Amino acid sequence: MAMKLTEVIEYLIEPEKHLILYRKHNVKVSDDDLTMYMQDKVSLESLVHLFPQSETGGRIEYLKDGKKYVYLLEVDIALDLIEASRVKNSSNDRLAKRILEYAQYDA
Repeated sequence: MAMKLTEVIEYLIEPEKHLILYRKHNVKVSDDDLTMYMQDKVSLESLVHLFPQSETGGRIEYLKDGKKYVYLLEVDIALDLIEASRVKNSSNDRLAKRILEYAQYDA
């Protein structure tokens, strides 16, 4: 089930919701094995898909079922960014922007 980054953040903020998120994306791996990809392009409006690194091979662009996915960030790095930013009481929109900025400029 694809969702926008702000929706994914809603699940990542609370550790007890991680498994729910993984079930929605039909993945059965730990945080450190998952990578977030965005459908078509990296954008706040793009849909996020979670894939195990073993499936994508760490590629920047990944094709599956005729759809193109673009690498965004590993879930464990996103979790670290969220934790560091939550101290400042950031909104989900601001957290999404911070994750995109990090992925584009710092990763």
